[in-house]
Amino acid sequence: MKPVLLTIRAFGPFAGEETLDFTRLGENPLFLINGPTGAGKSSILDAICFALYGQTTNKDREAQAMRCDFADDDVTTHVELLFQLGQKQYRIRRIPAQRIAKKRGEGTTEKAAEATLTLVEDDNETLLVSKKTSEATRMIEDLTGLNVDQFRQVMVLPQGKFREFLMADSSEREKIFSRLFQTGFYKRIEEALKDKAATIRTDVNNLQQQTAGLLSSIDLDNADQLAEQIAEEEESYKAASTKKEAADQQKTHLQQQLTQSKHLADQFTALADKKAQQAGLVAQTPNIDASKARLERALQADKLAPYSQQLADLRQQVNRAAQQTAALENQCNTANNNLKQSEIAWNESQKNLEAVNQWQIELSQLQALEPKIKQLNDALQQQKELEQQRDAAKNEEQQVSVKLDSLQQNTQLKKQRLATINVDETILAQAMETISAIKRQGTQRRQLDDAIETLNPLERQREEKTKQQARQQQVFDDHQRHWQTLQMKWHAGQAASLARALQPDAPCPVCGSCEHPHPAVVDYQEVVTEQALQAAEQQMHGSRQQLEQLNTEIAQLVGQCETARQYIIDQKTQLGAVAEQSTATLREQYQAAKREHERLSALATEKSGLVTQLDQAHKELDQLNQQWRQASERHQQHNQSLAASNQQVQTLQNDVPVNLRNSHALAQACQSLSDKIQHAHQHANSAQQAFQQHSAEKASSDSALKHQIATTNDLQKSLNERLEHWQQRLNDAGFSDDAHFQDSVLNEELHQSLAENIRHWEQQCLSVKAQVIEQSERLQDKAEPDLKQLEQTVNSAEVNYQQVLNEWTQANRRLTAQKEVATKLAALQADNKALEDAYATIGTLADVASGNNAQRLSLQRFVLSVLLDDVLLEASQRLRLMSKGRYQLLRKEERAKGNKASGLELEVEDAYTGKTRSVATLSGGESFMAALSLALGLSDVVQAYAGGIRLETLFIDEGFGSLDQESLDLAIKTLIDLQQAGRMIGVISHVSELKDQMALRIDINATAAGSRISLNT
Repeated sequence: MKPVLLTIRAFGPFAGEETLDFTRLGENPLFLINGPTGAGKSSILDAICFALYGQTTNKDREAQAMRCDFADDDVTTHVELLFQLGQKQYRIRRIPAQRIAKKRGEGTTEKAAEATLTLVEDDNETLLVSKKTSEATRMIEDLTGLNVDQFRQVMVLPQGKFREFLMADSSEREKIFSRLFQTGFYKRIEEALKDKAATIRTDVNNLQQQTAGLLSSIDLDNADQLAEQIAEEEESYKAASTKKEAADQQKTHLQQQLTQSKHLADQFTALADKKAQQAGLVAQTPNIDASKARLERALQADKLAPYSQQLADLRQQVNRAAQQTAALENQCNTANNNLKQSEIAWNESQKNLEAVNQWQIELSQLQALEPKIKQLNDALQQQKELEQQRDAAKNEEQQVSVKLDSLQQNTQLKKQRLATINVDETILAQAMETISAIKRQGTQRRQLDDAIETLNPLERQREEKTKQQARQQQVFDDHQRHWQTLQMKWHAGQAASLARALQPDAPCPVCGSCEHPHPAVVDYQEVVTEQALQAAEQQMHGSRQQLEQLNTEIAQLVGQCETARQYIIDQKTQLGAVAEQSTATLREQYQAAKREHERLSALATEKSGLVTQLDQAHKELDQLNQQWRQASERHQQHNQSLAASNQQVQTLQNDVPVNLRNSHALAQACQSLSDKIQHAHQHANSAQQAFQQHSAEKASSDSALKHQIATTNDLQKSLNERLEHWQQRLNDAGFSDDAHFQDSVLNEELHQSLAENIRHWEQQCLSVKAQVIEQSERLQDKAEPDLKQLEQTVNSAEVNYQQVLNEWTQANRRLTAQKEVATKLAALQADNKALEDAYATIGTLADVASGNNAQRLSLQRFVLSVLLDDVLLEASQRLRLMSKGRYQLLRKEERAKGNKASGLELEVEDAYTGKTRSVATLSGGESFMAALSLALGLSDVVQAYAGGIRLETLFIDEGFGSLDQESLDLAIKTLIDLQQAGRMIGVISHVSELKDQMALRIDINATAAGSRISLNT
């Protein structure tokens, strides 16, 4: 991984946005990061580490605490890094959790952490992660092959931390090397073998438990006694089968006799039912006779139906004629009223025509005024323009006079103000320094409040998790007791299943005894199946996993709470008395200091501006005096011209009425008279036409009414004659009146229903009579059977058969159960043999691969030890050079004490003494050289293996100050050789010799408003 472009804003000591372009340093540079103490040299490494992993190079520095104290509240802290992996470039941008100024109102608000990751290809960028910080970190770990702790140890040697990588134990070094060399495959082999061996052990235990359960269920100690028990049970089964067949034949014969008797009894019952049905039909005879009479009257009414319909049609014609007559009478009345109204309107229009001549004379008089009105309007327009010119000249004169007075007063005030202003630049600088100090204190105080706010939810979460852990512990205990109870019941159920097959005085299939004083008894409500037992065991395991998860979460919360408390204590110590002040008080102090600085700055600016303004004011006074004299002359000229215009307007206004002094009013008056004249003529014509039309309508309505009255009288006469003929026909048909006739009329559906009922009754009478005769002849010589006696005999045979069947079923169940046990035992023995053979191989491999051996060296650690030997060969070459041939690094091959992992610890061989000793015995400078050599050797070996991770960059933060001059020169030569081999090397140091020997530098310049970055190439 190589950094290409780093952008920092409001991060660490950098208040603004700083950009660091690493490409300006060259292809594979060796450069120095230089600057005074506290300027922000290590913050460059923190920014790179934060951009990649969301954490700094020092575990003690939280990412949220890296916000710059110099930055304004509305500036958001962020870090953006463009870096290269192989031939691809990626851009990652992170924003830490922070408090920023609200967009609306006062105060601050919490902004959540964000992260975006993109793949940069030419001019296009592909979004890989949009916002989630955890997802971005996980993808960075996959891309680089390192987590944050391994990045700190391999690619960055932070200030005071270079010994950690050198002193790491086997477990820690195993984690680093396994990711660098991608040896997870060997770890997966270890886990797979371990899981397989554990599965085989579990299966063997299950098979042994199942075998013991089967033997216990039939009260046997071993499987050899089972064959004899099965042979005895087969003889009992044959005898029970013979007895069952005989009882079945007797039961079947008696059941056939009962079926035949029931059929004969059903025939006697059917004969009685038919006789009862015949009596019911005879009882319906009077109703049938009444239906026949009603049907006859309906036939007579059907013959008179055409005459009834003709009479109804004639009545409708008479009613319609009467309605038409009434409508024509209303029409005649309406026509008569319309004629009277139109006559009145026609007379009024004739009177209006007499006033038209007078209106025409008035119209001619109005039209003669048009030329005079035009002259008056022109004179008025000229008068208005002259007034405007006079007023403009007067206003100009007044405005110039006001400006002149105002400018003279302002000039005097500015002279007085200038004499009172006395601002010192030293005071301005002191005010700015006060603002910076208060702002830093306010930022630290807000961070303290945030930490306190963070601690309270953590404490509540810990308490809640502790309560959940107590409840989950109770749940786990209940599930464990439930599983143990079910396991005991399951074993008892296996024994009881065989005990159910025991018979009195019959030998036991297990022990052979004919006496059974205490057979196993099962409660069927408590029978436990193997599936229920397995479900209870799975439930218990699930409860245990949840309990373990809660314990892990509680431990994490306890650690987080302790970290937060320690951070609060540290912050309070740094703040001192300020920690007792509220953020509101600090904010007020900051605002007051800021207002004082703004006031002093404004005074300095005002003083400079007043001098310039006074010079300009004297020039403006001369110009305004000249403008006032010119404006006064123009005012007098416009007053004379306006007097002449007023005399002309007065003369024209005397000739024109006031309400007609504009063309629009005159045009409206002329148009109004024209409209009145035209309307009078139109009204007379329309009134005459309406009178003529209404006269014709009245004559037509009177004629139609006369004709309709005659038609109505003729229809009424015909109706009276038809009524006399209709009454005669009713009397001849036997109907007393028209109501009697209407009651006798039947619709088609009712008519058919009556006829169908009569026909159906007659058919039923004939059918039932024939059935009674036929059934009586069939049962003439037969007696009704005694079904009760027959059913008792059959029931006795059924009870006997059930007893025999139960004996046979018990014998069959016992024999089947014993054979099933024999089959299951054979299968279990075969499975157990196969598992034991498999474990002989898999178990041995699992023990060897997981480190359960004499050397306590696992498969992955063995592979890594070989790789570590290669790394130490490369590292020792550089260490011998820097230590002038004294030291080289070796892998410790002795086994560690106890169960501690071993095989990857380091030792150093001292050529001066010829002995090896622990790397912990090296001095500070020697440790730095050893750690640097190890990091460089690791970089070489990792890249030498195909598919390995490319470690193209190394940052070293301090450590050179512990070297003497000769060792320093050798270290610099080593770094130069490494840089020429294609590495980017960044060094942070205060050693002046490094500044002289390294031409490429990144200079960090500290100012009162925050640090700045510059490149020296």
